[in-house]
Amino acid sequence: MKIVSQAFIILVVSFLLSINCFSQEDLSSSLMFYNVENLFDTVDDSTTVDEEFLPNGTRRWSRTRYWHKINAIYKV
Repeated sequence: MKIVSQAFIILVVSFLLSINCFSQEDLSSSLMFYNVENLFDTVDDSTTVDEEFLPNGTRRWSRTRYWHKINAIYKV
């Protein structure tokens, strides 16, 4: 009898939860992120391969360009 009453309680609780779930409004949300994998500062770091983004590198990365990119990411 004890197993039957526990199964009945679980069944009733599951039913009530399912009614509650279907009666809720659609509360959808979105998750967005910005890929900053290639965001390098202008300081040489020996633990990363960032020579391309140094002021004397191939991209001529400057503090002005760096802060412009930071502000653009902030606005997004």
